[in-house]
Amino acid sequence: MTGSGSASASPPVATAARRRRRRALAPAVVALLAATAIAAGWAAKSSSPPAQIVRERIALRWSPDERGALAAHRLGELRASSAVGDLTRFIERAPTTGADQAYRALATIGDARAIPFLQRAVNGEIAYTDPRLAPLLRAEDHKQALIALARLGQSDALDQILKVVGDPAGDLFLRKDLAVGLADSSGAKATELLLRVAGDEGDDRNVRLSAIKALAWSPDPARLAAAIDITQRIDDPRLLDGAVRFVAVAADGKAAPAFTALVESRPEPLRTASLLLLDDARAWSQVEGREAGLAPSIEDALYTLASARSVVQGDLLARVDRSLCRLAALRQGANTELPEEARERREVVITRTLREACG
Repeated sequence: MTGSGSASASPPVATAARRRRRRALAPAVVALLAATAIAAGWAAKSSSPPAQIVRERIALRWSPDERGALAAHRLGELRASSAVGDLTRFIERAPTTGADQAYRALATIGDARAIPFLQRAVNGEIAYTDPRLAPLLRAEDHKQALIALARLGQSDALDQILKVVGDPAGDLFLRKDLAVGLADSSGAKATELLLRVAGDEGDDRNVRLSAIKALAWSPDPARLAAAIDITQRIDDPRLLDGAVRFVAVAADGKAAPAFTALVESRPEPLRTASLLLLDDARAWSQVEGREAGLAPSIEDALYTLASARSVVQGDLLARVDRSLCRLAALRQGANTELPEEARERREVVITRTLREACG
């Protein structure tokens, strides 16, 4: 009986002890929650860089993939070295969109702590949250990580890219994507290769166009001048049209006479739409989607600017909105050759954005 009574008395004693501990900890817990709420409120309202970094790191970790992609882009712009771990974890969770933005952000931030992760990505050793996705993602992650490592100054990665891009017998899609990745890689070897590929009339048209794009979008003015020179000597109409888009945007609308003549030759209303895009090149060439350049249709132009609107603010946002509204006025009677499903998806984005921008 004594043993039984002792056993039955133990639970109430233990419960009372736990209650005392909880009461003792309650003030600390309340204080911690209050501090967290204050910090979250400060991050949500403040526009200072530290507050923006906190806000975007939270979005990268907890928001849907679309918002996470935007957060990755902004963290790169903010050079947020504190976000390196968040960006690598974002990639590991295999988002439906935004992994490329995370890789670009890691390269833009320039923190050496990202290098071991990028090397694992190149070697196909990323520990994805869902291992079943590894076979589907390895090739793309290999490419993106290789470009990021080259931008971080890793000579081995740059040499691999140069070898692939310079091989006419190599995979065309890989050559094309890696060529564009050389835009931010300085050095005589990269410049020499891009000039050779861009000017090689026997090479694939899309690979040549990617090389011209890399030259035009490079921070080096000499590369842009070389891209303009190559573009003015192109005879292939399809290659010329694509090259003009990239060079005209990179030149911030100050197009050479050959570019202006090409724009002027377009039928209305595409001629006016293209001229408007050239006028506002500064407003949207700084954001994702700038490759639309001289858009082949009103819908392309509107969709590009609608996409740009989500990542700009202030005066830049006002310019994008002005372009959107001006293009919307030209839209009547414009045709598009897009498949119906793609046209419907774009229509949703365009309609919603025009409602916000133009009322």
